[in-house]
Amino acid sequence: EIYTRGIVGSVRCVQETGVILYVLLSGTAPFMGRNKNETIELIQKGQLSFHTKEWSKISEKAKTLIKQMLVLDPAKRIKAGDAMNSEWIIENLSLIHISEPTRPLYISYAVFCLKKK
Repeated sequence: EIYTRGIVGSVRCVQETGVILYVLLSGTAPFMGRNKNETIELIQKGQLSFHTKEWSKISEKAKTLIKQMLVLDPAKRIKAGDAMNSEWIIENLSLIHISEPTRPLYISYAVFCLKKK
């Protein structure tokens, strides 16, 4: 969005977080061209690929969340609170040892951090 519309704020933070999630799950960048100009073009088109071997073990729910976070149109992109309540996040909260009583606090804090930027 910096390259296309200069959008800032929590909407852009969701997109940035989607990029980070993509990298953390796959070890690769979501938009990687052969040079800077090609990379910028891929970012502007928003064309994602989940067809590499790194993605073969990643759940469809995780891929869906990333796709929703990286939607080009900010008005159509998933909101931070909705992302934090996505099926994939909810199912994986136990993996990061967040107990049910503290879950609302964790979600509130994560949303606050996303909105703070």
